[in-house]
Amino acid sequence: MKVLLLTNSIGFGGVEKNVAFLANNLTIRGHEVYVLNYNSIGDYINSSQQVFLDEVRLLNYEGTKKGKLNRLHKILYTYRQTRIFCPDVIVGFTAFPSYAAKIVSILTGVPSVMTERGN
Repeated sequence: MKVLLLTNSIGFGGVEKNVAFLANNLTIRGHEVYVLNYNSIGDYINSSQQVFLDEVRLLNYEGTKKGKLNRLHKILYTYRQTRIFCPDVIVGFTAFPSYAAKIVSILTGVPSVMTERGN
């Protein structure tokens, strides 16, 4: 199965650790995993990046748009990557990646899973 995981960051933190655990363990079980990192948090946090297996494909969003245009651009980028990789499921971690997963799911017919984390 092909799995596309969407996240705001692959730096330190609980959500980021869960993304890495899921990506690595699905890969060990023979699935093809892509992690799309929106880099929403900033490079200073991504500098202490989670450890991913070599087989996990990391995609780093490098958009330059600001504000609401940035969010729209991220959704369009996710849509394009979904059309290229043809995943069987899209999983969004936290609010915006989950919204993006759902919107792209509606546009492409690929099932999505939305996860949320709040303190």
